[in-house]
Parts: sequence; C-alpha cells; structure tokens
Amino acid sequence: MRRRALYGIVAKVVGDYQEANVKYLYKIDGLADWTKKPEFQTAFPYITQIIDAAGKKEQQGGVKLTSLGWEPKGLD
Repeated sequence: MRRRALYGIVAKVVGDYQEANVKYLYKIDGLADWTKKPEFQTAFPYITQIIDAAGKKEQQGGVKLTSLGWEPKGLD
C-alpha cells in the first residue's frame, strides 16, 4: 500500500468551489521484501523508480473541494 505525506498546498478559489495545487512527498509503508530483489527491479523498472523516489521526489497534483470533501482532479 502506498501512503502519501503532504508537503505543501497552494489554494485558490475558482467559481463555486475551491481548488488547490498540492505539492507532496510520499512514503511507502509495508514494502514487501521481494520488491528489493534484482529480478523484480529488472522486470519492473518503472515500479523501482517509484520505490526509489519515495520521500525524495516532490510530486504535484490538483484537488477540488466538493460536497464530499477534497477529491483529486481529473478522475471524473
């Protein structure tokens, strides 16, 4: 399971709802030992990049405030 830790928020009001661009770092809890094996890392280099970037590479995404709370933008 991948759990993300919030790094910072820049909020703005647009129309009848709020939007925010969120910059964050993520961490990975409970990473299985087999994901550290060279065979896995060779077969799935993209997943290895995600694992290696945890806590190091800043991510960015948009969220919007809805009647159900904050939701990621682009999932409609």
